Amino acid sequence: MKKILAILLALVIVVFSFASCKKDDEKPYYVDEEGQTQIAEKDENGKYFVTDDEGNKTYIDDKDVVDEKLDSDLQEFVDNAEKNPDKVFDDADKNDKLEMSDELVTDKVVVVEPDGGKANAQKRLQAYKKVIDTNKFTIQATVKEVGGDNLEYPFLYIRNGNGAYIETAVPFDEGKVVKANMIIVSGKTYCEIPSLKCYMIVDDMSIEDLADGTFDGNSLATYKFVESGEVTLNGKKYSCDAYTVDTDTIKYYYDSNDNLVRIEKIGKRDSVITEIKSMTNSADSSKIKKPKGIDITALVG
Repeated sequence: MKKILAILLALVIVVFSFASCKKDDEKPYYVDEEGQTQIAEKDENGKYFVTDDEGNKTYIDDKDVVDEKLDSDLQEFVDNAEKNPDKVFDDADKNDKLEMSDELVTDKVVVVEPDGGKANAQKRLQAYKKVIDTNKFTIQATVKEVGGDNLEYPFLYIRNGNGAYIETAVPFDEGKVVKANMIIVSGKTYCEIPSLKCYMIVDDMSIEDLADGTFDGNSLATYKFVESGEVTLNGKKYSCDAYTVDTDTIKYYYDSNDNLVRIEKIGKRDSVITEIKSMTNSADSSKIKKPKGIDITALVG
């Protein structure tokens, strides 16, 4: 989830930074293989070329040239955002807050007899894994990162086969957030900001990378059971099962009906709390589609 948030935040910053500084005379431009942006020009035959520092011309394919209209469109979006920021930004305090606890429960859970403890824990975990393994589910949650940036944000995850949709809100300025999405469809990953009507393609993120394995059934096979017991959070009792994976401790909290309601991933430097509000074996596939708007992949490089 941290990687997703970092990508979305980078996109927000790039869009606003780019729109605030015009290209030279808003000419068409070209991004080479090394990610360098160069102004493109046309010769007398209408063919595009770029010129290096020594004056040498290199002709480029028309399809690789980004039209100057991209500058004006992005500038228009940002200008509108500045005039009416409510269309782009939301107040951070409007986001769903954690319902059970704002702090990690770092004390050891109450140890129970191995037979009942481990058996019941595995039964609960397998029920959760059964939902995840269908690759068709919807999870609505609130995520809080403890340590580091101490971020808190809403999280909607829809998975349908090889397609996926994540909706969240990216902290952008003090007290403000920008709604943003990650979409995987037809083997491509898109990072989208709907309010700015733009997106970029992320080549190095697969469907397995989404949510850092939190909602990936394959990762559960590597968990080592530690202990299980009953804990109380804000006056409510929950069954808590603790596992280890690599250097992290993973804790799963279940209500009286054995519904998974909370996951704590406790690391050495920072930790992540996921409060699950709902989890169903259904998926709104209409959201899993290529976003509309301007592709600014070339700007990100």
